[in-house]
Amino acid sequence: MPPATLFLAVTASAMDGYPVEIAWAAADLSAGEAWLVRPAPAWDDLPWAAEDDARHGLTPERLEEDGREPRRIAPRLLEDLGGATVACEAADLARGWLQMLFDESPLPRPPHVVEAAGLFPPPARADDPDLLRLRARAGLTPGQALDDAVGLALAWAVGRGEASADLAERARDLLDYAGR
Repeated sequence: MPPATLFLAVTASAMDGYPVEIAWAAADLSAGEAWLVRPAPAWDDLPWAAEDDARHGLTPERLEEDGREPRRIAPRLLEDLGGATVACEAADLARGWLQMLFDESPLPRPPHVVEAAGLFPPPARADDPDLLRLRARAGLTPGQALDDAVGLALAWAVGRGEASADLAERARDLLDYAGR
């Protein structure tokens, strides 16, 4: 059974592009998962923002080689996220990218996603000193989906007054376990 709150991050080829990496992390950082997404043929005409390559470290060639087909990722997302509150930044964009992924699968609908800022208590602000310290200790790389999901979990912990060195260690362990 999944934890009550999970944080989702979706990296896309461009703002008006397609999903290239999807990841989630449990609020307590006890679990998480990340997948590179092999582009579906239906997405061939959608843009790729080459200027973002350095930020997320992905290329179309790498996705073709290492990515999983959307029809294989969608059932895993439903299994992993089902029954949980799933929160992310830019929820409207994430919902659109998840729907694209699910449109390429036999499954009808992706899990419901809410805006992380709407959680109670809300996540800490990005410039919060405790959050910055935890992110640095965990070694997060912005722009990589699992790191972004872990960063949201850390922000929520700080917002709840639960920042600790142990939390940064759990974040690091989760990233290491995922091969990041």
